[in-house]
Amino acid sequence: MATEKATPDVQHVPRPAQDRFEGLIERVLTSTAQEPGVVETIVPPTGSIYLNALMRGQLDIRLSDGVQSEIPDLYLGGQLLREMPQARITTPLSLAGLQFTATGFYRLFQLDASRLTDRITPLEAIDGQLTVALRDALAAVRTGEETADIMQDTLAIKLPSALPPDLAAKAAGQIERKAGRIGMTELALACGVSTRHLRRVFSREVGVSPKSYAKTIQINTVVAALQSGEAGAVHDIALAHGYYDQAHFARDFSRLVGSKPSDFLASREAFLEMFLGRNINR
Repeated sequence: MATEKATPDVQHVPRPAQDRFEGLIERVLTSTAQEPGVVETIVPPTGSIYLNALMRGQLDIRLSDGVQSEIPDLYLGGQLLREMPQARITTPLSLAGLQFTATGFYRLFQLDASRLTDRITPLEAIDGQLTVALRDALAAVRTGEETADIMQDTLAIKLPSALPPDLAAKAAGQIERKAGRIGMTELALACGVSTRHLRRVFSREVGVSPKSYAKTIQINTVVAALQSGEAGAVHDIALAHGYYDQAHFARDFSRLVGSKPSDFLASREAFLEMFLGRNINR
């Protein structure tokens, strides 16, 4: 009688970005697995855009339309607004990623971030020259840590023309400091602009509206509290972080994370724990 193969152990390791990318790249992430197998998981919204290099293994993403696509070696993962992608990872695996700050992608590439939202975009569709340079630089590299270093070294060609922080960066900072608990009128007043102008600029530079970004930051703050073992029942923790009742929190959590809070805590899924609950209180 055949025995069921165990799910491969995928190691997810975060580390700081190079100092020269301060304010542009939030952190560097590597995911590796040595044993062959298949891992399936959802991809939750984190409030970030990612530049990833898939050096080994296969990654397939299925969106809500049911179409499943094999992901290229170099790709950008955009902000998530209406999608909760399903990922199927075939191991062995070596994947390295750069997690941009809220406005990091826009400031480096100077392209509308909303064009990446709710989709996976091959890097060559955004910047062919950078794609060629990265493929050449990564040709003989195999470890995730080396890959992440070379990705940053190559991306440094963008630094001389990187845009300085502006309205969207200021607004994102306000949202993060408030842990997502800020009204849009209050946010616009703090930034000295109209809500309409703020929404237009923010959506272009971050990829989603300030209201959507605030909701993602709020839920990530609650997840961080749950992961840290903060004392109190889930209900009480949710109330402490701005939710006015359990039903509202459970609905948001299920929509954004794909499971009930109790199921999330029980699963201790390494992938979700890596990407959710980021330290946004800077």
